[in-house]
Amino acid sequence: MKFFKQIDSPARVLHWPIFLGSLSSIFLDFGLPIAGKSLGASALEIGGLYSIFTVTTMLLRPIVGWVLDHYSRKRCFVVSLLTYALTMALFALSRDIFGLYIARFWEGIAAACLWISLRTIGADLSTSAERGRTMGRLQEVYMRSGMAGVLIGLLIMRQWPSRMGWAITFAFFGITALLGGIQAWRTVPETKPLGSKAQQSITKIPMSRQLGFLLVIVFTTGLAEALISPIYLIFLQDRFSADVRLLALAFFPAGIVMSLLPSIFGKWSDRFGRTPLMAAGLLGTGLLYGLLPALPSFIWLVALYTLSSIGWSMAEPAKSALISDLSTSDTWGRIYGVYEFVTRIGATVGPLLGGWLYDSVGQTIPFYVTGIIMVVSAIAAFVLLRQPASTDLQTAETQKS
Repeated sequence: MKFFKQIDSPARVLHWPIFLGSLSSIFLDFGLPIAGKSLGASALEIGGLYSIFTVTTMLLRPIVGWVLDHYSRKRCFVVSLLTYALTMALFALSRDIFGLYIARFWEGIAAACLWISLRTIGADLSTSAERGRTMGRLQEVYMRSGMAGVLIGLLIMRQWPSRMGWAITFAFFGITALLGGIQAWRTVPETKPLGSKAQQSITKIPMSRQLGFLLVIVFTTGLAEALISPIYLIFLQDRFSADVRLLALAFFPAGIVMSLLPSIFGKWSDRFGRTPLMAAGLLGTGLLYGLLPALPSFIWLVALYTLSSIGWSMAEPAKSALISDLSTSDTWGRIYGVYEFVTRIGATVGPLLGGWLYDSVGQTIPFYVTGIIMVVSAIAAFVLLRQPASTDLQTAETQKS
C-alpha cells in the first residue's frame, strides 16, 4: 500500500478505490472504435457510442450533485464504482453493437457519479490549505490507473484472439472495479452526516460573481481542450502518416506528465493562490497549442504537446480547488455537478467545432483557435478571479464551520 503513501491526508483513502475502478478509462478510448469496427459497426454507429456516453453524463451530473448534497456522498461514490463493475461485465459480454451501446449507457451513469462524488469527498476531507494538492493527487491516481490499464489490456490482447482478449480484459477490469467499490465501502468515511438537521435544510447555491466567472472559464477551457483532442490525432495522421504505435507514443509522454505533476502544482496553488497557477497554466498551454502546426517533425510535435500537458497539470487542480473555495460545503455536490455539466457542454461542442474548422477552414485553424481561447481565458482568470491567500481561506473556512 506504499504506492500512494507520499501524501499524509485523510483524502488518501480515495486513492486505491479510484485506482482500482478506473483501469479501463484510457483503454476504452482506443479500444472502443476497434471493437465496434470488429463487430461490423459503421462510422456513424461508432460515433453514436461516444454520443450516448456524453449525453448520459451531461444530463445526470446536476442530478447527482443534488443527491450528494441531500443524501449520502460515500454511497454515491461506492455506487459509481459498483456500476463501473457492471459496465465492465457488459463490455466483456457484448457480442454486437447493441451490446456496446448498452454498456456505454451504463458507463455514462457510472462516470456521472464518479468525479462529482470524488471531488466532493476530496473537498470534504481536506482543508483549503491542502485542497489543491488533494485535487491534483486524485487526477494523478486516475491517470496512473488509466495508463496501467492500457498496459494490462495490451498484454492480454496480445495473448488471446481479439474477441477472447476483449472479454478477458474487461472481466479483469470488472473485478478490480468491484474490489474498488468494496474498498471504498470499508475505508471511505461518510462526509455528509445522514439524518442531520443540515441535511434537512439544504441551502441554495451562493452564486457569486467570481463563481460565475469561474464557470464561464471552465466552459471555455473545456471547449478548447475538446476542440483540439480529436484533431491532434487526425493532424498527426495527415501530416506524418503515423501508425497506431506512433499515435500511442504521441500521448504517452503527456500521460506520464499528468500522472506525476498535478499534486505538485496543486500544492503550489495552496501556497501561492489558485488564480496565478490557473492563469499561468492556461497561458502556457494556449501559447504552445498555437505553435504546434508550425513544427517541422513528429518528435517536435510530441515534445511540445507534452509540454502543453504541464500547463494542464497546473490549471486543473487549481480550478477544482477554487470551486470549493468559492462556495460552502453543504453545496459542494451541486457546485461540482454544475462544474462537470459545464465542462461536458464544452466537451460536446468542441469536437464538432474542431472538426468543422479542420475540414472547412484549414488544418491549422483549430490549433490557433484553441490557443486564442486558452490565452483569453488565462487573462480573464487573472483579472476576474482575484483570490485571498490560502491562510485567509483557511480562517474563513474555520469561521463558517
